[in-house]
Amino acid sequence: PQYLHPIVKEVLKLIRVTLPVSIEIRQEVDEDCGMVSIDPVQLHQVLLNLCTNSAQAIGERQGRLSIRLAKGDRDSQGREWVELSVTDNGCGIDSELLERVFEPYFTTKEKSQGTGMGLAMVHGIVTRYGGRIELKSEKGKGTAFHLLFPCVMPDTVVTQARDFHVHPTGDEHILVVDDQVAVLKVTSKILETLGYTVTTCSLSREALAVFSCKPNGFDLIITDLTMPSLSGMELCREVKKQRETVPVILCSGYGEKLSEEKLGDAGFSAWFTKPVTLEKLSLIVRTALDESQLTVNATPLSD
Repeated sequence: PQYLHPIVKEVLKLIRVTLPVSIEIRQEVDEDCGMVSIDPVQLHQVLLNLCTNSAQAIGERQGRLSIRLAKGDRDSQGREWVELSVTDNGCGIDSELLERVFEPYFTTKEKSQGTGMGLAMVHGIVTRYGGRIELKSEKGKGTAFHLLFPCVMPDTVVTQARDFHVHPTGDEHILVVDDQVAVLKVTSKILETLGYTVTTCSLSREALAVFSCKPNGFDLIITDLTMPSLSGMELCREVKKQRETVPVILCSGYGEKLSEEKLGDAGFSAWFTKPVTLEKLSLIVRTALDESQLTVNATPLSD
């Protein structure tokens, strides 16, 4: 079982440095609302995804994003629930579309903003742990996601807060490619926080052109898998033709099944499912960079 407030606070800390200052972030966190049986990394993904969606719904105008963690109402059988809510005053969703928002690949966004896998991922994770989602939205006024999880009793006394270790950092130059602009901003901000120099591209062909101009100017590439025009797999193949030793990390969306063997054959150094935590991304990036450097140093000199 997990107390949810450390995870909520971690996401709050992250979005405060990634969302524009035009979005006011409000929080109401009850640290004594109970424990939930859920994987903390997956809950982090859920919450970060909902916050990203809210930021996109608000856009560039002044807006408000609220996160609330509290005890939910008892149900008819007397069971206790923990409620986690993400509310915004963004563009809202048409009433006739509400029942479809959790369908894979369904999206109300423009094509340049993503494939629509985010909410399907959210729904899959919440239901997997016995929870449910109550969605309320009104076009032009905003949206509220209420996530309800069954409260569980701890098997043993546990530490309420997670241990946060010092994350591995670096000063290398990283090219990040993702057609979801909000995800691109979050990823680049995490990397910049870790000390890296970051160049971002929302179009895969643009990224290939940027890399082609200076193949030795980037130490690492992070690319989305599913993108229009040129997929992550295709982008990896193209950059490897120009510089075989450049490490490429693939980020995939929920439901995209890929085997490690297939990824290795395609030339990827590593992969992760988005949204990703600072802790996980820092380790994956640093490992890929270090292994790449070892490979380069181990290459024998020609006679």
